[in-house]
Amino acid sequence: MRKFLFFILYALFFSAAPSFATDYKYLTFQQTDGTRQSFGVSGLKLTFSGGNMLVEQNGTTTTFPLSELSKMFFSEEATGIKQLPTEEQVGTVVYSLSGVRMGVFASPAEMQQKLPQGVYVMKKGDQTVKLNIK
Repeated sequence: MRKFLFFILYALFFSAAPSFATDYKYLTFQQTDGTRQSFGVSGLKLTFSGGNMLVEQNGTTTTFPLSELSKMFFSEEATGIKQLPTEEQVGTVVYSLSGVRMGVFASPAEMQQKLPQGVYVMKKGDQTVKLNIK
């Protein structure tokens, strides 16, 4: 009786399991920096070599270092668009006291070189400070 129940559970599990994977169209890989890249599950081949995961599909191989791989999961929608940094993340945004945007600067030296004398509001990320260029 015990063997029969085990056999029934085994048969139910393995007959239902493939149907779950076929519901998804993509296998998505998320890296530690948050970027995601999706591949269609049809014809997908994964191999591991030298600390890397190799994803092969349609004759193209993409390499993911395992140390930079956060997770992988099945998804219904493809994603692979890397989020571009905003200007505020790249540089410092400077405004005049009247609210006119003066530009985005990579360094304080660049600000002093390009801005005329005056008082400005400088914003980088969530920090905002007053800047006096003499």
